[in-house]
Amino acid sequence: MKWVGYLFPPPLSFLIFKLFMKIVVTGSTGHIGNNLVRRLLELGFEVTAIYRNPLKIGSLENLNCKKIQGNILDKPFLNKVFSDHEYVMHLAGIISVNGDPTGNVRNVNVNGTRNVVEASLNNNIKKLIHFSSIHALKFNSTTPIINEHTPLADSTCIAYDYSKALGELEILKGVKKGLDASIINPTAVLGPHDYWRSLQGDMLVKMFKGNMPALVSKGFDWVDVRDVVNAAIDAIEKGKSGEKYLIGGRWATPKEIAEICHQFSGKKPPKVILPIWVAMLGLPFAKLQSYLTNKPPLFTHEMLKILEDSNTNVSIKKAKTELNYKIRPLEETIEDTFEWFKSKAII
Repeated sequence: MKWVGYLFPPPLSFLIFKLFMKIVVTGSTGHIGNNLVRRLLELGFEVTAIYRNPLKIGSLENLNCKKIQGNILDKPFLNKVFSDHEYVMHLAGIISVNGDPTGNVRNVNVNGTRNVVEASLNNNIKKLIHFSSIHALKFNSTTPIINEHTPLADSTCIAYDYSKALGELEILKGVKKGLDASIINPTAVLGPHDYWRSLQGDMLVKMFKGNMPALVSKGFDWVDVRDVVNAAIDAIEKGKSGEKYLIGGRWATPKEIAEICHQFSGKKPPKVILPIWVAMLGLPFAKLQSYLTNKPPLFTHEMLKILEDSNTNVSIKKAKTELNYKIRPLEETIEDTFEWFKSKAII
């Protein structure tokens, strides 16, 4: 099917290079993680996929890789797994748009990353690719440009953002100790093989089904998961140690996303478009609905804050120059995602 394609085949030199690579992927069952494992296997890498939750192993079903259950908070486990590998792709982490009430977000995203760095140093890993996020950066809607020089998020920012910033600092500490590591900072990720319905995937499903009651007026930068994966793989060979790369795609409003979804699903986009301040007034009702239905709220204060601070000036110049990064049309991403959700009877 069309939606499995990754496009942009690597050069012959890289195909020869990868024949000698044994690679570990943490967070392998997540949206980016399972897409990464698929692409690595497609290119012929020998992959060890680490996963924490056995209930999510289905995203790796029928993939010819070594699957190991474990936790990045377990140092002996990491040292054992890393011992006979040359490369590590670190994706394991916790995404939160509702604070960090238990401290688990910071524990996993910071302490877990520190453990991955230490295990990489202990086992002479040749290259570590760390998946961070654009949310690790501190910016708002008036920031002139968002690029690799944008300051990191701090304690005044959303808990998740601050945890990703601290995670990046752990990577840089490892670099100072001799670790060859590069950082990937994707924007909002869309695309197929979204088995566990990421926040963005859940948004698309609601739009495909015509179940989105209203939209907010602010947009965001959206990137195809397969383009993120390709950039990360290219960074193994081309990424400079201690450097980060913003991996973005196209800025679009939810209304524009809904209109593209309509082309494939036939469901009309919502007519109600709310400014952020009006949506903020609805937060108590979203919380009440979540309590009564025992389901996650339709939106949270942090979700709205992210949109409020969104910025059209995301620069991917560095990734294009140093990683030869390429992006595909947003329409293609949404069509392929629609076909994948349809193939899984989700829509």
